[in-house]
Amino acid sequence: MPALCRSQGGGFLDGNSRLPRTGTVSYHLLELTAICGELPADLLPRIPGSTSYKESVITSLKKDGLLRTYYRDKLRGYRLGRMAKTFLMEENPERFSFFLTGNGETSRLKSEFPRRLRLHRVAEIFVSMQNAGIRIFRDEKPDIFSSTGSPIILCVFILTGAQSKTSEKIYVFISA
Repeated sequence: MPALCRSQGGGFLDGNSRLPRTGTVSYHLLELTAICGELPADLLPRIPGSTSYKESVITSLKKDGLLRTYYRDKLRGYRLGRMAKTFLMEENPERFSFFLTGNGETSRLKSEFPRRLRLHRVAEIFVSMQNAGIRIFRDEKPDIFSSTGSPIILCVFILTGAQSKTSEKIYVFISA
């Protein structure tokens, strides 16, 4: 596979295909696909932005060989192509090596229906978390188990039911 090189416009070029820049919708879709293993096709409307634009971005990524569609057992999803995996590993190895190398759930064979369904559910959770403003990438989260530590604030919310006499405690840990 040829090495990636930066073009004059700031994008990445590899032969005739354009690789996305960090911060673009294309790059975000590749990031989500990398950490999920398979991005469900029906999840696109829940990702921020115009649905028609995201569909055209997906078409462009597929045309460039960065994404491919996988359809089996009535589940349609997008998976990373080999060039996209190489690009993401070269671009940010700290973020993607856990998901794209080794024996992790996202880098294993994904043809079994229960495994694919689990990957789709994980993708839904990641998109919901991002929409709520929660960081989903390991390198963006506080290192709470380091030797220096990270200050954590514990908030306890007590929810009481209006119709019943029960209450429920919700524990939330917030890094300072």
